[in-house]
Parts: sequence; structure tokens; C-alpha cells
Amino acid sequence: MSKEKNTVKEIIIDGSDEAPQAAKPKKKRRFSVLFLLNGEFLQKEYFLKNLPFFLFIAVLLAIYIANAYYAENKIREITETENEIKELHAEFISLKAELTEKCKEYQVSKMLEPTGMLVSDSIPPRVINVSVEDYTKIY
Repeated sequence: MSKEKNTVKEIIIDGSDEAPQAAKPKKKRRFSVLFLLNGEFLQKEYFLKNLPFFLFIAVLLAIYIANAYYAENKIREITETENEIKELHAEFISLKAELTEKCKEYQVSKMLEPTGMLVSDSIPPRVINVSVEDYTKIY
């Protein structure tokens, strides 16, 4: 026969009606900086079980940050382009006014006068009246 040993735990009650105290659960460690720095949290079952979710969150955060930088750069480029457009528009208007001024007949003759290519007449133009008969003969 095998010897089976029955053990009985004795509960000592010192006359009070209190129930015996169960074994106290282990104290939970408080979250501390040292806990993070030494890497103990990486070995915990909770972390290992949820690692794919944490990686997914990390990727989303990286995309969010990259998108913010991209948007800021685009806004900066748009602002620079708008300022450049305003400057070019102002330059266009001033050059157009200058060209209009220089294309006037008086200005052209004044610029070409030293070369002798174009001499302006001091005699004003005259109106030539053609009768209907002469007009039909010409055409």
C-alpha cells in the first residue's frame, strides 16, 4: 500500500468571529522610470500579447507626424509662390506701362532720330478728298 499522507491545516481562531485571512496577493509594482529604463516592461505578458497593436499604433503615429511635416512644407511653398506671383504681377504691370510709353510714335521717333533712320515731319498730315467718280476710276 502506498502511503498517502493527509495534511490538515489548522486554523487558529482566538475567540473572534473573523474569517481566516487568505493569502495576500502580491503587491503590484508601481510604474516607475527605472521600470522603463531597465526594460522590464518589455518582458511582461501584456506587452508581448499586444505587441502587434502597439506596432500598429507606432506606425500610425509616424504617418501622422510625417503628414504634418508634409502639410507644413506645402503651406510654406504655397505662401512663397503666392508672394512671388504678387511680385511678378507688379513687375508685369510696370513693364507693360513702360512699353506702352515707349511705343508711342513720338517716343519712337525721338529714339531713332540720332540714327537718321526715321525723321519726323513737322508738317501735319492733310485730308485728301476724292470724288465718287475718281474713286470708281481708281478701284
